[in-house]
Amino acid sequence: MSAVINDRPRQRAGMEEGVMVQRMAVTCVLVVAIVVAAIGSYGCGGGGPQQVSVHVTEAGFVPPVTDVQRNRPVVMTITRTVDKTCATDVVFDRIHKGYDLPLNKPVRIELAAADVGDTLTYHCSMNMIHGELVAK
Repeated sequence: MSAVINDRPRQRAGMEEGVMVQRMAVTCVLVVAIVVAAIGSYGCGGGGPQQVSVHVTEAGFVPPVTDVQRNRPVVMTITRTVDKTCATDVVFDRIHKGYDLPLNKPVRIELAAADVGDTLTYHCSMNMIHGELVAK
């Protein structure tokens, strides 16, 4: 009888140890999931997409060069504020995209970090007015 009484504490200790190991494993999985989710939603560059604003004026694309953070997506808003310009549209040759630029209406352009790369140039369809995004 004493052997049975002595086995129960050993069995309980083994069960408690198993429960602790399971809890630690679940905690580790949750921590890893939180870290992966944070990296996935913010990217390695930190933060969500960066917002940049460009205007089409008598001077062309203003500013003509816009610095952005490397390895982060960009949301570029282009607003044409003048009627007499050839920049009634914008073309991104390297990524094969183009957008019409209606007068006084902001045009939102979403660009992945890979689209920007080191430098993403853009121009009007007549290739007379130019601008660029430069990743730093």
